[in-house]
Amino acid sequence: MAEIFDDTKTNSEYSSSNNNSDPIYWQIGEFHKLVPNRGLTTVDNWFKYLEENKVHYIGREVDTGQKIYNELDRDILIYIDKRRKENIPIKVITDELVGKFELRPFPPGENKTDNSRVLDLEAIQKRFQDTIRESYQESLTEIKSEIGDLLTHYFKENLKPLIETNDTIKLRIEEDLKHYEERINDERKLAEERRMLENLKARKVGSLLRTKALKEWANKPASERMVKTGFFSKSEDINKRDIFVEEYINKHYDEEYKKNID
Repeated sequence: MAEIFDDTKTNSEYSSSNNNSDPIYWQIGEFHKLVPNRGLTTVDNWFKYLEENKVHYIGREVDTGQKIYNELDRDILIYIDKRRKENIPIKVITDELVGKFELRPFPPGENKTDNSRVLDLEAIQKRFQDTIRESYQESLTEIKSEIGDLLTHYFKENLKPLIETNDTIKLRIEEDLKHYEERINDERKLAEERRMLENLKARKVGSLLRTKALKEWANKPASERMVKTGFFSKSEDINKRDIFVEEYINKHYDEEYKKNID
């Protein structure tokens, strides 16, 4: 079942409707308001990115074809917003969604793409699972082989009277099994540490690129950065700035990640 993120700061706008057993739907004009300080265009771009990369499909009205968002989309929106506040790039967040939500599949005939950069996330996930399975299978085979050698050795040694008692043999076997168990646990810890390290790297790169993007945005002419808010007043176009920063991070993420990979 998809993971539901309980964040009272972001869920307060719809918590009162959760008591209703009927499905809840939003159009983009109201849907983007479920996360504070995010413009309509920013939220729309997030979900366009998911569809363009064939990760998650947005439902449509039959007659008009207009996109309709439900509670699953709401939970995905809240998760993306939470991770973006942590400066995690949308590319990394996209990979995370696969393991956290029951993503909506594409209708027949709409699951093909000519975009060579689209990630085959299902293939990546299957390849990862196969690699883990093969790794554990190899470890298990190796352990069985080594235990078999040990038992053969112990059996031969037992043919020599008065050299070792059964208790000594049992203790040795238990110690060896404990050693193998510790080795497997160490491998699991190492994999977890690697995952955490990759997450930290992603945050670092995302934060660094956001800083660069904001500096580049600040150097743009006021005519590009400002929007008229009154007859004599102007203010920064926050929505346009967020889109600029998002596109800047997506464009430079791979290159910046390689620089910081060590």
